[in-house]
Amino acid sequence: MTQIQITEIKTVNGRPYTLSISGYIGQSAFKGYYEGVNLVINETPYFALSEVQRITFEEKLQELIPLPYNGKYTKKEVSEAMRNGTLMFGV
Repeated sequence: MTQIQITEIKTVNGRPYTLSISGYIGQSAFKGYYEGVNLVINETPYFALSEVQRITFEEKLQELIPLPYNGKYTKKEVSEAMRNGTLMFGV
């Protein structure tokens, strides 16, 4: 099992269907984008998640930040998801 910590989620200007996500996978920092139901991780210096772990990560994100009916995320929804600070879970 790999621990994931999400330290920041924010909306992307000009892209209402996309969230910018950063945090740690294990002890390696990552940055990525969450577009609808697809997670795209741009930076993981030491290892990548397996396919099963990536799918589990996407499912956890959908639980934390459900896709709005119109597909556009608002800052209010994002700040509500991050209200308790860092999000941690295992995949």
